[in-house]
Amino acid sequence: TLLAFIDDATSNILWLEFAYQEATIPIMKATKSYLEKYGRPLELYVDRGKVFKVNLNNPDDDKITQYRRSLNELSIKVIYARSPQAKGRVERLFGTLQDRLVKELRLAGINTMEDANQFVQGIYLHKHNQKFAIEPREKQDFHRSIQGFDLNEIFTQQEERMLTNDFTITYHHKWYQLVKNQPTLVFPKNTITVLRYLDG
Repeated sequence: TLLAFIDDATSNILWLEFAYQEATIPIMKATKSYLEKYGRPLELYVDRGKVFKVNLNNPDDDKITQYRRSLNELSIKVIYARSPQAKGRVERLFGTLQDRLVKELRLAGINTMEDANQFVQGIYLHKHNQKFAIEPREKQDFHRSIQGFDLNEIFTQQEERMLTNDFTITYHHKWYQLVKNQPTLVFPKNTITVLRYLDG
């Protein structure tokens, strides 16, 4: 799967990354890399896929995905496309990439995902943007600083568990024992938030 971040004003590809699948962890990793390079955008325009939006049994839109929670913590507004035509710029980009990028990878003799990611970041992006990007009407960059945000903590999968009387919690079919000395006082029946980092 190819994950892409494209600037709506200029058609400039800001980040391009191959991943094993379009799932929460790979998209969080790619977003983290993009933010580390450019900072926080004001808005991200995404499709209505399950990584971005809870579509089932959510008539009031009060349930959010792990990815959306992460963006909320970073004060990044999320806009959902309602049709393929609505996100036409990125769809046209993928059409171009399926033609040009595939040929470039073949010419470079690249056949692993790791080599492909190094190639797109080190060589291809610059060439593509020189050919296809346009000048913005205004030069100002609206990305905001990531200073003060711990991206390693924010881009985690978070789930709540209740602490039992013997100071254990269950998480993914395993029992975890909390030791007596904790940074804060905890008691049975407290809600514990478990963070699973991007490295597992």
